[in-house]
Amino acid sequence: MKGQVRLSYFRFNVTLNNSIMQKLRAFFNSMEERFVFPIGRRTYQSFALLALIILVGGTIWLMIHITPTGKEDVIISKSEVIQNQIDTTSVTSSAPTSSDCPVETYKAWMDTLKTDLPTEEWKNLGGYVDELVLNPNYDYYSEDNSEPEYINQKVFQMNSEAVPNMLEGVYSSRGIDSTDYCAKIAVLESLHYLITKSSNAYKSTGYRSYLQIIQYNPDIVKEDLVNSIKLESGIELKETVIEDEKSLELFFKYFKFYMKDKPSQSRIDLAINTLKVHQKEGKGDRKKDREEYFDVASVIINSDLSDEDLPNALEGYNSEMEFYSRNGLLTTLHKYLKLYEEKLAIALAKQQAEKERKEQQRMYSLYAIAASFAAIVSVAGILLLFSIQNILKRNIDKE
Repeated sequence: MKGQVRLSYFRFNVTLNNSIMQKLRAFFNSMEERFVFPIGRRTYQSFALLALIILVGGTIWLMIHITPTGKEDVIISKSEVIQNQIDTTSVTSSAPTSSDCPVETYKAWMDTLKTDLPTEEWKNLGGYVDELVLNPNYDYYSEDNSEPEYINQKVFQMNSEAVPNMLEGVYSSRGIDSTDYCAKIAVLESLHYLITKSSNAYKSTGYRSYLQIIQYNPDIVKEDLVNSIKLESGIELKETVIEDEKSLELFFKYFKFYMKDKPSQSRIDLAINTLKVHQKEGKGDRKKDREEYFDVASVIINSDLSDEDLPNALEGYNSEMEFYSRNGLLTTLHKYLKLYEEKLAIALAKQQAEKERKEQQRMYSLYAIAASFAAIVSVAGILLLFSIQNILKRNIDKE
């Protein structure tokens, strides 16, 4: 009797468990069909088509980028030869190109120079003169003709004092083509600017020296001259006027200094501003400091600090100008910038270490995210397979 009761109890538990399992299975199957596997045949076909398009596009993209890379033709222009420096902005072509500047503009600039130099020669460009030359038809190999024979011939002789001839010499030395009016105008602009910075008495003498400066520095433009004048005016603390050979030498000193590295406009402004602060607030041996202004500007302009860091460094220095100038302007500036570079290097090293630490933490985060995403995709894939299996079984049972 007890055995039958136990058997009945066991069967009841089994039936109950089977009923619960069937209900759970039915619940999960319905959830899978509704939320996990509501995808039909058309959707799979769309996915397959999209994958095929990506495959074809990727193959074409790969073929484009595995083809050999060609090399552009290398052509050296005349201006590059004159400057002894390649132009990396673009590969130049040897084919002649028409200037973008009209000839009328060039003529207008020539008229401006005529106004600047009204007493110079502009019309008499030269003339023909008689000159003895070897007779080209004379037979020098004949035994009877031991002496050379000369004949009179008309030869054109250029007037070296004519301004247009001087300009043509500059054009030729800079490798400027006859139709390149833009390059010619750049020469005239530079010459005109220097003339405007000259005294009236020195214009007719100084322009010859200006032409030599432009001729032997073929890469200069008007902006370089403007910055050189600005640098001189800022350091000398007076307007620049070229009035004699001494003032010309002073200008040329600043011009060579500027052209050596062509400092940025911001560095020039920083150097001039520091000198103005010293002029206003400085203490100590003002005469000695004043004599060192050029060297002070050189230290600032040639500093190894970047254009972003140099203003911050000079801001701290200029704020204590009274103290530093009392202990020697040039000496303290040297020390200050050197120490600033050292502390900046330490700060940058710490910053780099912190960046590396954060980068490492970001990588760990990405690994965790990737692992989580992979786990989610894996679980979804498994559930998808179970759903497919259950649907197939259901279809088989119905048949």
